[in-house]
Amino acid sequence: MKILAVLALITAVSGSIAPQEVGTDYPQGFIVTEVNQEADTITLTTATGYDYIWEGAEDWQEGDQVAAIMNDNGTPSILDDSIICIKYVGF
Repeated sequence: MKILAVLALITAVSGSIAPQEVGTDYPQGFIVTEVNQEADTITLTTATGYDYIWEGAEDWQEGDQVAAIMNDNGTPSILDDSIICIKYVGF
């Protein structure tokens, strides 16, 4: 009985402190429109004209195609969406 009570307590506590996912992830395509080596950022622009900033200029060049996973942060507006990760698509 004591083991079951301890397991129930662990389950209850771990369930209440587990991180909760917010929002929905979705794919998004971009073109690199600006590379700022001094600030170590790139500007990514969607086909519809929305700009996002990503830290890490590395080997990016203007005109590079990018695939990204975005998160809508649980809101209907895309203005507060977050970039989760980006990958180089190709030439």
